[in-house]
Amino acid sequence: MVQVVTLRDIARERMNTCSDQLARKFLRSVRPIFGSTKHGEPEHIGSCVLVEFGGTKYVVTAAHVIDNNEQTTLYVSGEKNLVEIVGDFLVTEPPSGHRGNDKLDFAVHKVSEDFEASLGHLDYIDEKECLTHSQREPQKFCLALGYPNSKNKKFDRNAKTVKEVPFIYSSFLKHEADLFSAVGASATSHLLLDFCGKYSKDEEGNKVNSWSPIGVSGGGLFSIKGLDFASIRADSWCQGKLIGIFIEFHRAQKVLVAVKLSTIYAALINAGKGRF
Repeated sequence: MVQVVTLRDIARERMNTCSDQLARKFLRSVRPIFGSTKHGEPEHIGSCVLVEFGGTKYVVTAAHVIDNNEQTTLYVSGEKNLVEIVGDFLVTEPPSGHRGNDKLDFAVHKVSEDFEASLGHLDYIDEKECLTHSQREPQKFCLALGYPNSKNKKFDRNAKTVKEVPFIYSSFLKHEADLFSAVGASATSHLLLDFCGKYSKDEEGNKVNSWSPIGVSGGGLFSIKGLDFASIRADSWCQGKLIGIFIEFHRAQKVLVAVKLSTIYAALINAGKGRF
């Protein structure tokens, strides 16, 4: 019996292969953030992305993740150790002082030489692999990377290390105006990723029942070259770009909300001019 394979099947398989390859690449730049329990043990809080703009390196995450600094010291998971974040963040100002009202909800920290050295040999996503300027978003196949709270609780007391388990999920952007309205987002500043919640992938690329994305806030949303004839060739190069930072999950609407990287980049430029 001859098995019929459609172009859509081939394209989907190719895009799954690309998402696996890009996850392995970009997870060296997408890192978990930890706090500390009252017993001095690591407690997972959220995620962040290491980027480089104009020769300057930054940690980018969600502002509500950094708000935890009021209760605990915060650490980024480096190549070998948890590294304390020392210094200020540029943080969005929440309306009426309530972070829940902040629909931009991002924070940016300039990486010092000492901090970079302590993190070890990690990668920073440079501007060639970032979408830093606003443009109309066509329907795109995208990759979500971060670290869920539920899978990052194991602490080895003897080795003083934490087992890192990433959230790896691929799906399509949503564009419906009523969906943006329902979650209080703006198509100008935000991206919505369809999240069916049925399947994700583990750190080895195996399909598993999907985990709750709580803790993925501050993680990265990456576009993958779309479903076209060039992208489905087995020898074609898998291309990905950082396009957003996750800030919210809306279970009822089944979407993950990311603030556009172009919005963050513009704020960072304005901060250099004394505005943020």
